[in-house]
Amino acid sequence: MKSPNGFNTSKALVSLALTLALSSCGDRALSPTEQLSQDSFKKQLLDVAGTAASAASAPSASDDALANPTKQQDKPLSGSEEAVLTDAPHVPPPITRDHPTKVTIKLEVQELVK
Repeated sequence: MKSPNGFNTSKALVSLALTLALSSCGDRALSPTEQLSQDSFKKQLLDVAGTAASAASAPSASDDALANPTKQQDKPLSGSEEAVLTDAPHVPPPITRDHPTKVTIKLEVQELVK
């Protein structure tokens, strides 16, 4: 992604991340496990940078909506439902709707002096 002045922000972020990740603390040598972890991290960062560069070269309508949330078109509010409240480790059922709705939560409040 290039800013209006031509500065490539994704490359700058990757180089900053690599600089921070690869700077060593002190003069000690890296163990084989640390070296393997560092090499893996470098590969992942370079993969992400490549993906970001290819995505930046072909912008789509969704990229514009993500870059500027005020341009996103929200679906209209429809219906209402009552929230299912549970205690851990139980979880409420998954949300299957794909539109915004009014969710009603019933809470009971008690004031106590202790």
